[in-house]
Amino acid sequence: MEKAKQQLEAVWGFKEYRSVQEQVIKRLIVDGKNTLCCMATGGGKSLCFQLPALCLDGLTLVVSPLIALMKDQVDALKKRQVAAASMDSSLTSDEMSLVRQALRAGKLKSLQSLHCQYIDSEAHCVSEWGPSFRAEYLKVSRFAKEIKAERVLCLTATATRSVVEDICASENGFDIDLDTGVFSTGVYRPNLSLLIKPTFNFQSKVSLLVPFLRSRKDGAAIVYVTTQQQAVDLVTELKAQGIQDVQFYHAGMAAEDRKATQSWFMEGNGTVVATIAFGMGIDRADIRQVVHFTLPKTLENYA
Repeated sequence: MEKAKQQLEAVWGFKEYRSVQEQVIKRLIVDGKNTLCCMATGGGKSLCFQLPALCLDGLTLVVSPLIALMKDQVDALKKRQVAAASMDSSLTSDEMSLVRQALRAGKLKSLQSLHCQYIDSEAHCVSEWGPSFRAEYLKVSRFAKEIKAERVLCLTATATRSVVEDICASENGFDIDLDTGVFSTGVYRPNLSLLIKPTFNFQSKVSLLVPFLRSRKDGAAIVYVTTQQQAVDLVTELKAQGIQDVQFYHAGMAAEDRKATQSWFMEGNGTVVATIAFGMGIDRADIRQVVHFTLPKTLENYA
């Protein structure tokens, strides 16, 4: 743990851990045991696998559900001079070849992939998304066992008790001890205000959304919708209402367009209208407004 503390300050500039970070990292580095960490968005989940990656031999394989999340985390690691890369559909064939070469040469400490130390960075997907959205996530725990991963860390901000039990199950889960291997900070966030506004149709929602977005003095905003077409239509309507600093983001966009939109969002103070393909794991401290323009499919998605 002494090496971890040194890396914490040298690479991230922090003198102390936050919340349950130290307990999670100790269980991985010292005890070498599978772990589940349920930590609120912005609580510092990424450090729980990025720091052990620098302290342990070999490669840390990170399985993430979203390209936007991977890009954000890899970019942040590269800025800190950490050898990291991702493998996903947004890479060109030449870019993919370079990642493979670096991987074979043992030059990478962290590799992020959609489909190892071993990390599942949005573990609730194993339970919630497995049957309906990403069938492959049901195979993640089996894959970890097949490759004989030395340790597995599952991370999420939105795990109910039943999801926690699914993740920790010995047969189809990651074989995590429910009593000693689960660390949680709870979901209460004192810095957040929750507002609910009754609406009747699309236009009534827009009439409330426009002044709300204009009330923001600084920072960025995310407006969530359910479908790709809703994202496009809402951006068109917002621009017609005079809000010009707005773009849409969804999984149906070309890879270069998704990259451009994410860079625009991270560097400016605009509003992105997006499906759930965006936002999860985005490391930005001044997102001032998050709006669910359409009802999320589950209560967990509000988190």
